[in-house]
Amino acid sequence: MELLKAVALFSLSFLSVLWVTSFTSPRSAAVLRKLYLFTYGFLTMLFSTDKRWSKPRLDPEVVKDTKPADKKLLVFIRHGESDWNEVFNRGFGPTFFVRLVKAIYREMLLLVTSDSVFIDSSLSPLGVAQARDLLSFLDQPATPADNADLHALLRGENSVTSSVVVSSNLRRALATAAIGLQPRLKETKERVLISSDLQEISFNLDANALAPPLEVPDLHAIAPEMWASFQPSELFDPGLNSGNKPIFGNGLQRMHNFCEFVFSREEDAVIAVGHSLYFRSFFRTFLPFGSDHEAKRRKMANAGAVAFELSRARHEGRPVYRIDPASISVVYGGFAK
Repeated sequence: MELLKAVALFSLSFLSVLWVTSFTSPRSAAVLRKLYLFTYGFLTMLFSTDKRWSKPRLDPEVVKDTKPADKKLLVFIRHGESDWNEVFNRGFGPTFFVRLVKAIYREMLLLVTSDSVFIDSSLSPLGVAQARDLLSFLDQPATPADNADLHALLRGENSVTSSVVVSSNLRRALATAAIGLQPRLKETKERVLISSDLQEISFNLDANALAPPLEVPDLHAIAPEMWASFQPSELFDPGLNSGNKPIFGNGLQRMHNFCEFVFSREEDAVIAVGHSLYFRSFFRTFLPFGSDHEAKRRKMANAGAVAFELSRARHEGRPVYRIDPASISVVYGGFAK
């Protein structure tokens, strides 16, 4: 008991000193925020309802025969591999412990910074290469095997179909958007919207956001991949970044919010950069119940791009959304095997 009291007193004293010095020391402020984020992240892992919701009872197929129905073109782009994926998604053999120890060591070195390996995990070296491959694909003229209109849309050259680019508030998605869509972003000079509604559906630490509401996260690591004058604050618009997802919300709420955003826009198409579990959940939710499309079963490939048509109609006074299975088209990369 005495030991617990001593530990509690030391912890309280440490946090008090940290809080006081955080007003004048950026390092102390960074450590304090990092401790808060790790605490929030572990609470999320224990209590989050992010992946828990009842399956909608209404089949999206009811939209098909409802007139009139609004329609939008969507292009989903999945982020490249992240540092978290590199540690935990490459198997749990002998090399797993080496990867884990290296990641923990890097995290300790980053304690006094706004960067992190585990929280809001950024692109791994492989992830950067995958985003660069998307850039190379868009840098080349469309081949007969490509969808020329969608290729032009992602390059910002489609003068017939107006479009906007929006990204999850997590750094791996923002980095993939910045690197992979460079031909378009340099051409149009547009700002990429940051939206919390696209934040990944997961309990894991890496699905928690580093950036506070209405701010752009630290993206200094991708500067070598970008044009000379690249500034994250100039490229990204954080107006829709409401910060971290709530512990007791869920992904279905964010997906519906995103659908409302899509149909609130004047543009004909929305290019959304985000995450595999979110995108797969989106397909499972808005494809007709009777559809057995692979999008319901498989994750999108890293840095892959898939286009489809989303419809909206009102049924009994409520908006209902439907993905046309026949409209799903692989632009680049497609679905993982």
